[in-house]
Amino acid sequence: MFIGYQGNLAVIVADNREEIEQNLFLRTDRIEEKNTPVELVNGKIAVGTAEITTLKSAEKRRIRDTYLKQYVDPIVSNALRWQDMSDAEKTAIENYRFYLLNLPQSENFPNEAVKNFDEWQE
Repeated sequence: MFIGYQGNLAVIVADNREEIEQNLFLRTDRIEEKNTPVELVNGKIAVGTAEITTLKSAEKRRIRDTYLKQYVDPIVSNALRWQDMSDAEKTAIENYRFYLLNLPQSENFPNEAVKNFDEWQE
């Protein structure tokens, strides 16, 4: 893996040097080869399996927390909204909340996508 830099800022990750050198949109003043896995995770360059896993885990937890705070918990914690829902709707929300809360313990975490409610129901 190769990382292209502008000054001290890493701006591109590529499988080979030519991919960086031939990029028309980015000028790099230094290209560094890494013999360990390199990935761009949420705008940050992670070098090495441990750092990649750490950054991916943090990003997936951030997405999960956003879904819980913005979409699930406002319904579950609002007694008036909750009582107006059908039993099927309540069960779906409860099951989705359970999915989100248990996501970090899932077999493919942190490599799987965090599903929004519509994706999860499919």
